[in-house]
Amino acid sequence: MAFAAGRLSLIGTDYCFIATSEDTARHFGRQQISLMGMPLAEVIGAHRFETRARARLDACFDGKLQSYHVALPEGGRAKIMRCDMRPVNSGEGGILGALVYMTDVTEQVKRLRPDQDLFAVDMRHGA
Repeated sequence: MAFAAGRLSLIGTDYCFIATSEDTARHFGRQQISLMGMPLAEVIGAHRFETRARARLDACFDGKLQSYHVALPEGGRAKIMRCDMRPVNSGEGGILGALVYMTDVTEQVKRLRPDQDLFAVDMRHGA
């Protein structure tokens, strides 16, 4: 995973990073080694973790694939990311965690909805 292209992470059932790609570490302004063992809520923020990530991770830990989109502020505009999660088996009959892959789909969404300004972010309300 350390050399995987793109934003790829393995999140354990304790909601902590087990491993991550260089792209993910760079996105968060950290080094890969510093993310290992770190709680996801500490990295993405407690509010975002509780309102967006936790329930999806729990479903993934129950064996269900997850795929959804999020809009993240970037320079006064929104970057649209698709998040795909798949459960990772421990090899001992249980779930080790969730493999999380983030893909930037902003350009695809713009092509599908060129008439709508879905990308303006009102920074007064913290997107």
